[in-house]
Amino acid sequence: MHAGDKGLLTVCFVDQNYVSAQSLERNKVTYNGYVYSVGVPTRNLVVRYNGSVLISQNTWTYQHCIETIGLDQGEIYNRYRVVPEINAKIRMTQQRLDAVCSADIDLHDREQLHTFLMSYIFFAAVFEGSWFYNGFSPIFALQRRGLMKGTAEQLQYIMRDEVMHASFGIRVAKQLMQEENIRPDPQALRDMWDQAEAAETGYAGYILRDPILGYSADLHVDQFRFVANTRMRQLGLDEPFPGARESLPWLSEQANLRKEKNFFETTVTEYQTGGALSWD
Repeated sequence: MHAGDKGLLTVCFVDQNYVSAQSLERNKVTYNGYVYSVGVPTRNLVVRYNGSVLISQNTWTYQHCIETIGLDQGEIYNRYRVVPEINAKIRMTQQRLDAVCSADIDLHDREQLHTFLMSYIFFAAVFEGSWFYNGFSPIFALQRRGLMKGTAEQLQYIMRDEVMHASFGIRVAKQLMQEENIRPDPQALRDMWDQAEAAETGYAGYILRDPILGYSADLHVDQFRFVANTRMRQLGLDEPFPGARESLPWLSEQANLRKEKNFFETTVTEYQTGGALSWD
């Protein structure tokens, strides 16, 4: 299938029973049709429609970066289980999911509706809006010093994607509060942000035991608090960390992608940067 008459993009559909991620569960269901999963050699799928460019990548991009740097993929993907500072975030996230994923949840019940709202705020404002947003900053700090520029550029596209997710979630939460005339309990919000801050502080201490080229755990946590305040202001709610300073004023620039490219005219100059890569 070609995109346009010039054949700028070719997508091949392959009948292949293949799953690359070890942590996925495979389930068989009865379905009388076709399911298409698209993979491209660069690990990115770029589509242009009505002048806009969409890049679908995230998981594939992480895998590509891990392979290019020469890290062990299985060991990296298993860290969320074995590293307490990462697992703390996973546990908090799972608790929010479990609270709203029951098949018999009744959103007509005000208490259950409040639980649903709190979970939505968590994923929009904490998980994607603060943890994810702030999580890329160590690599971006290296990029600003001319290091790991390729990896950082890939993460810029993912960051822009996550910012869109967070913005969408915040809009939904605000609409829910307006339509249902409901507000989150202040103490529940306080507890949520205290737990989120503790998890982020532990994570920062794990990845930044010592400062790296001027980037420290304290700067990381300060920026988390500043971003948390921003997310809550967007929701029309009180700031959880009044007076928090913006320790990384350049971080928001990364989401805006200061350098735009026309992917359909860019010349590929290098396909592989790691000598041990294998695409079998």
